[in-house]
Amino acid sequence: FLDVLPQETKLIFMCTFNALSVPTFRAFLEDIAELKRTYKTQGGDPRVILDLPYLRNPSYLSLSILTKEFEATLDSDFAYMVQLSQPQADGSYLFTEHEVAKMERVINWFKSLPETKTRNNERRAFYTYIKENDRRRGVSFAATFPTFANFYKECEELYHEKTDR
Repeated sequence: FLDVLPQETKLIFMCTFNALSVPTFRAFLEDIAELKRTYKTQGGDPRVILDLPYLRNPSYLSLSILTKEFEATLDSDFAYMVQLSQPQADGSYLFTEHEVAKMERVINWFKSLPETKTRNNERRAFYTYIKENDRRRGVSFAATFPTFANFYKECEELYHEKTDR
């Protein structure tokens, strides 16, 4: 697709990072890296750019609802980006310092969040949203996102803990 556009044309992927991004984000990064390898300017710079704002609202889908169990995945994805921000064999790079810094900002924000009652309320809201979405659409969140199984169960327990009182 970039082949038919002028050499100076760039394509920006704006990925609003949210709770559901975490399990498959590495595959997305790998796809972006491949596009960056394929489409470069005559000077060797990538013509594909990644922008990573993080979702704030609705808060029940924000990264802020996740537990610490997801930190290792985020750290691994960040390390992957850092590795690909180093000069490649041909002297080019894939991820820019700016792209890496945006990912680092997302992770640092997530890690700085304290455990609060508000976060548990958002986890309850997440469970309510997913449960209703599953019912209305005849789908299964647990089957679609098996890596969220433990987290979803925790959200369900929080939901029942609050509603059983």
